[in-house]
Amino acid sequence: MKAATSQTNIFSIDTLRKNLGKKRLVWLSIGIIIVIVAATIIPATLVLTKKSSTTLATVGTTTNSTTLTTDGTTVNNTTLSTIRTSTNNTTLTTATTTAKSASTITTEIITTTPTSKAWVQLNQMNELRIYHTASLLLDGRVLVTGGEREKTGLNTAELFDPDTGIWSLVNPMNFHRERHTASVLKDGTVLVTGGLSRENSLVSSEVFHPNNQTWTITDDMNDGRYGHTATVLSDGRVLVTGGGESTDSAEIYDPLNRTWTKTANMTRPRQWHQASVLLDGKILVTGTSPKALHANTDHYKDMGCNTEIYDPVTETWINITNMHVSRYFHTATVLLDGKVLVTGGVSTLDMKTTELYDPETGKWAQTSRLNTGRGIHRALLLASGRILVTGGLHRLRETKNVELYDPFNKTWSLIDAMNCGRSGHTLLTVRNEAVLAIGGIRRNIQCSAELFSP
Repeated sequence: MKAATSQTNIFSIDTLRKNLGKKRLVWLSIGIIIVIVAATIIPATLVLTKKSSTTLATVGTTTNSTTLTTDGTTVNNTTLSTIRTSTNNTTLTTATTTAKSASTITTEIITTTPTSKAWVQLNQMNELRIYHTASLLLDGRVLVTGGEREKTGLNTAELFDPDTGIWSLVNPMNFHRERHTASVLKDGTVLVTGGLSRENSLVSSEVFHPNNQTWTITDDMNDGRYGHTATVLSDGRVLVTGGGESTDSAEIYDPLNRTWTKTANMTRPRQWHQASVLLDGKILVTGTSPKALHANTDHYKDMGCNTEIYDPVTETWINITNMHVSRYFHTATVLLDGKVLVTGGVSTLDMKTTELYDPETGKWAQTSRLNTGRGIHRALLLASGRILVTGGLHRLRETKNVELYDPFNKTWSLIDAMNCGRSGHTLLTVRNEAVLAIGGIRRNIQCSAELFSP
């Protein structure tokens, strides 16, 4: 990594006084005052720009410091604003030096190169979170709910506004939740289900209303769940599968009458699995944990690779070809051509393995390996058709490594790393195809969220 570089231009009024007439000095002084006043009143804003622009964030906070030297000279430093771009950060600072003989005002402009060219840290969240949820609302804002902080479940929720870059706390949920799910319904409300609260799996569910930022408790699920999946079906209903200590059950939420109805059980218990919506509307479910199966390592090697498909029309499950590797805490992403890419996860082999499911043939094929083995990571389909994989646990530590999968040549390439290692975080696309990574860190709230521009 290259060290940060800086270019400093210092303009001293005392120096200019010797070379300019009084009139020029007056106009120059007025100009400096205008710059100072304008920079001070600019609020902290974030602008998600088009690809042709490089400015990603402007931080307009004002900080002051005063230093008294041994000779009686007082120095007041004021940082007026910082402009962050995809290539550098520019900070405007003024210093007023008052001595017994005269006063001097200097303005300093410093340009520095950030540690990551692609990832930009955003304004900090109100809470550090891991195992939370993040949902893209219909108006472009992002709702973040619950999660864990210092081994304690949270009931807090906050909204991120991409237009201003500001995080705002909203009304808290009715229950503390971590390892829960959140689904955006067709009417724009958000259904939150299950989760852990004080080591108990929850049956409760509630709905967030973005218009008035309130929560409404809805019908309880039939089974308590955490580490489950929740999938919005094409007709607007929500399918919830597995989770809890050991359950093969599944149920459907109907947003019209706000009730839960049991549907057919899966072929085996599942927890920390994945559910992917195929192009035909059916649901592919992959993976499960040894705990859910009550299986030892040998049995899990054979049992954990099972996959099945749910048909919402017939409300039935069908076993399909097994994956090559048993896994959980993995990702399963539907590609533009309808295939499903499964990456990493905790498995009987190393965590670098990946494989592709082809719905047309019903078969799994191993594909190229990740550069960094990882579990509890996140994967996201980009508009280009490539898959972005971020963070996760690597050798029991959160990694900041990021890589891209090219489905055309089936290769992985490492790209600019995140500013902070993350696992159990969330990853979603916001405006102008920018990617927002949220939480997944236990310390350093200043790195609680960052933005990637593909």
